[in-house]
Amino acid sequence: MPGQRDDKGVFLHWNWDGSRLTVQNDRYGLYPLFYCARGDSIWVSPSLEHVARGNSQRQLDLSALAVFHRLGHLVGEDTPFEDIRFLPPNTRLTWQDGQLHLHSLPTDVGSQPATAGGFDDAVDRYAALFAQAIARRLPGSNRFTVPISGGRDSRHILLELARQGKDFQTACFWGIGAPASGVVPAPPTPGA
Repeated sequence: MPGQRDDKGVFLHWNWDGSRLTVQNDRYGLYPLFYCARGDSIWVSPSLEHVARGNSQRQLDLSALAVFHRLGHLVGEDTPFEDIRFLPPNTRLTWQDGQLHLHSLPTDVGSQPATAGGFDDAVDRYAALFAQAIARRLPGSNRFTVPISGGRDSRHILLELARQGKDFQTACFWGIGAPASGVVPAPPTPGA
């Protein structure tokens, strides 16, 4: 847990010492984890199906399902089942002797002073922070995949990777109702 490994980025750590289970996720909870603690057993998995097949009574959570049908997604820790929960972001789950405890962890978000500039300064600051975030997670080789959803985020990630020297060979795109879908070769590397 903290102090034993790098707890930055996207992660889901767990430890079982024979009597106590400890699970911790990253501050955004990007890896899903479902759990069901009943009596003297607990099931945890990134798969809701696996937990449901474990110790769950599989009773539907009608309130959660009503929200899902209205909004199109579940909210908070809710799942379709009453006794299966979703681990919230930045949380440590501890289970021992049939007792479950969830502990929200402090967020170490550094405070940045507000910039005293205008819109252009804010855009430049955002671009610099975005480039810094990509630089922290550069792929180890030029063989990598970036799913392109058609939104700006995925395109910006791909273009920033290219700007930082990670050349891509092929870009695939598709879409429902799109005028065309296909494969486009990457542009030549500048200066090549």
